[in-house]
Parts: sequence; structure tokens; C-alpha cells
Amino acid sequence: MSMEKSRNSHGDPETYVPSSITPYAAKTEPTRMSYWTLVTTRNRCEDLDRTLKSIFGQELPPVRVIVFDDGSSDGTKDLLEAYKKKSTTVVRILRRPDLGYDIKRVVRNWNECLAEAEREKLDRSVDFTFISADDCVYPSHYVRAMVERMNRDPLLAVASGTRGIPAPFDGWKPPEGSGRLVRNDILRSVGFRFPEKSGYEPWLVYEAMRRGLRVQCMNELPYEHIHQFGKSHAFAEWGYMPHMLGYHPIFFFGRCLQNLVSGAVPRRIILNMLASYAKAYFVTPSDSFYQPHDPELRSFIRSFQVERMKNVVARFLGRTLQKGSG
Repeated sequence: MSMEKSRNSHGDPETYVPSSITPYAAKTEPTRMSYWTLVTTRNRCEDLDRTLKSIFGQELPPVRVIVFDDGSSDGTKDLLEAYKKKSTTVVRILRRPDLGYDIKRVVRNWNECLAEAEREKLDRSVDFTFISADDCVYPSHYVRAMVERMNRDPLLAVASGTRGIPAPFDGWKPPEGSGRLVRNDILRSVGFRFPEKSGYEPWLVYEAMRRGLRVQCMNELPYEHIHQFGKSHAFAEWGYMPHMLGYHPIFFFGRCLQNLVSGAVPRRIILNMLASYAKAYFVTPSDSFYQPHDPELRSFIRSFQVERMKNVVARFLGRTLQKGSG
């Protein structure tokens, strides 16, 4: 598969456009500005308050905020009811009983929010979906900046700001899971729901790219992630995820080595990832949450990563030859 690399206006690598796929048909429409916000939470009342303040404080406010409370036993219920009463934006609150923490339920909660949005016809009457965790704080211009960028580029389907995580070895960084803005067009094209299995966040990014759309992490748009990686979670499922998505082994191990050397990801997380990756590689987990994704998508992702590695090698050899001839 041949791929061409494009760069954004800041010179940052943006995406690899697969030349073998017909680009998604860009529509000539008036400026699109409306969006709704999806938040899932569990027992993070104080963090959620900061998150919601930043969401309701956006220069471009959402038309709807849907929050899924996954059985919180702290003050989350009262906090959400208070926001519902005082906010001029319509707030929908979805809840389930306290069943204990389970990482598998996060994507189910997202899908419940998406289903509620469909019931309210937000999937067709609103332009974008803004997805947030319950521990992220955004500057007031955050969503407006992404909306403006996406209006300038009709093929830009998924965008986010950055928590400051270093980019991979080739400089390209996909949109982050939280703080991302997604065109409802692309969500509708994949059924307006996520697959209920590990890797659902990058799944959407690669599905957009497979359709010839662009994605971007806007490095000039930082936001605060209160609970940074490795503080309260082992992230062992991150090792299952690369195998499920078809990551090339060399690419996966290279990323682990890069994060280990740079210190960007805590060592225990990397070890957990390597252990679960090896386990999934040799023994397919029986749990459906860890079953491989669509074979065609896996093939696309692996080809994409091979192309990235080739570009890195070519760039390295070019610099080496240049030095040798100098």
C-alpha cells in the first residue's frame, strides 16, 4: 500500500494518506460550528467539577452535555444535579448502579451516551461530538480552535489537543483519546458506536484514515490531564490492544523502547504492556473484549506502520549519506 505523508500549517507531520483509497467526499457546506459533549465518570467528583467548569466555560459552548455516571458513590450525583439546574446548556445524566470498577465498561458507557445522542437526533442535527474524560481541563478556546481548523479542512475528521506526551520516532502523533473532536459524519459511517473491545480509541482514528480522511493532534493546543498515566492504573490492556489492532511487532517494540528511554511512560506500564502483548501473541484471549479487530483494519494499520518505519530508515540513511559526503 502506497502512502503519502502530509504536514499541517505548523510543519508537524499530520497523517499518511493512503493513495489506494478514494478520499472521503468533502461536502461544500456552510461553516459547521455545533457540537455536543460526551463525558464518562466514576468517583472523581472534584476532578469532574474542574472538567465540567472548563467544558461549560468554552468560548464556543456545546448544545448538549451528556454525562454517564458509572455507579459513583461520592458526591458526583449531587454535583451533576447542580450543573443540570444552573446550566443554560441542556445536561443529560445517565447512570448505572455501582458494580465496581471495570475498564471494559468505559466503552459501553460511551456507547450509551452515543445512543442517547441518537435518540435526541444529535447525530444528524449537530456537526461534531466532543469526547472527554472526567479528569481533563481545557483552555476556553480549546474546542473553538479545533472547530475552526476542521472547517478549514473538510477532510479533517478527528482532532485533539495534547497532554504533552512525546510524539513517536517519526514525529507523527494521532489524536488523543480524551479531548478529541469528531465529525458526526464519520461516527455515522461506522454505526455511531464504538466496538466494545480494547483499542476502541485508536480504532476510530484508523477507521477515519482508512476512508481517506485526515486526523490530527494539534501540538499548539495543550490541555491538562489531572491523573497522568501510571498514577492509578497499570494499563496492562494496552499490551493486548496492539496485537488486537495488528501492530507490527517491530513498531510496537520500538515504541516501548522509545518510551522506556525517554521516560515518557512509567517503566511498570511498559513491562505490563510487554507481558500482555506476549501473552496475546501466543494465546488468543477468550474474553471478547480482547479479541482481534477487523482483519482489513489490522492489515491497513500494519501497512501504515511499515510505511512509517520505511520513512524513518530512509531519512536516517539520507542523513548518514549526507554526512559522509560532507
